[in-house]
Amino acid sequence: MVSVNHEVIRSLMCDKYNKKVLNIKQLDGYVDLNYKLEIVDGNSDRTSGYETVILKLISDSIETINLQHKIMVYLNDKGVDTCRPVHTVEGKSTCKVGVRTDQCKDSVSEELACVLTYIPGITVRCAGHPAGLMEEFGRFAGRVDKLLLHFEQDNLQYTDTIWELSQTSKLEALIEKYCTKDVKELGMNIISGFRKDILPVLASFQKGYIHGDLNDCNFIVTQTTTDADKYTISGLIDYGDVCVSFYIYEIAALMADMMSVCRKKQHPLEVGKLILMGFMQEFELNSVELKCLRLVICVRMVQFYVFGAEIIENDPSNEYAKLDRDDYLEMCKYLWEIGDERFKHEVLDEKMVK
Repeated sequence: MVSVNHEVIRSLMCDKYNKKVLNIKQLDGYVDLNYKLEIVDGNSDRTSGYETVILKLISDSIETINLQHKIMVYLNDKGVDTCRPVHTVEGKSTCKVGVRTDQCKDSVSEELACVLTYIPGITVRCAGHPAGLMEEFGRFAGRVDKLLLHFEQDNLQYTDTIWELSQTSKLEALIEKYCTKDVKELGMNIISGFRKDILPVLASFQKGYIHGDLNDCNFIVTQTTTDADKYTISGLIDYGDVCVSFYIYEIAALMADMMSVCRKKQHPLEVGKLILMGFMQEFELNSVELKCLRLVICVRMVQFYVFGAEIIENDPSNEYAKLDRDDYLEMCKYLWEIGDERFKHEVLDEKMVK
């Protein structure tokens, strides 16, 4: 994975934030570069103003980053713990920095940077995917989406990303390039199903701002004081995929991830049922959305598999992009094979489809 020379980071924090960096740790990421920093005040004796923050070097536009920050602040104001932007000494939430990477020290590129507050805890992945929290994950996601449904923005900002559900047909080229034999056939069948069963009813799907990347690495949990094996959800991070999209895609992304990564320790259909039950307690999907849910989950899984292949081709050292791809593929095959009737019977509660 590409990394930035630490002296660049130290200079940035000193010049733009008047902070002294005590420790730097690079975090995982698909495209953006993320660093966990321990900092103190610029004139500190190493104790004054100590805090932990996240530094992000971002590929998005300033307008997109500002939107992400507005949503973080909005959710925090509504009681959802998220990272929040830390302003520079000039009062700005972003800045530009000349980056010289460790891999190419002779070349300098100008990148956008922002600093975010840090949410203590560990990711769901690091916690071992606590089985007892599955319904709560869904409920938390539903609460976030219910709030985002009422998030007001003067001008809706659409994100031109192939990750978006309506862009599914564009996956064909990637499936042709990165998939072989039965995997290619599976991918093309899912694309065909999207065109046949989803495109005609897109207008029936509820739409608004979504987080866009609900997964086991973006939920933060903390251990309870009474039981070391019990966890509570303490926050939701990484708003880099915020966009205007369909809420069915949001819950499908969460179900796709948890069903895939937990499948070896908990039956995936049970995982899916618990997450959906929790979500529907806060955010109700309509009958058309529920009918299409299995197919939308399969779309998300194919997206994850081929996008991962593309990222790995461009950066073979990116271990994060290699995570769970095989699990997603196996889960996608399983969901496609069981069909709608078994999915409806085992995942959808009777109250959901009445």
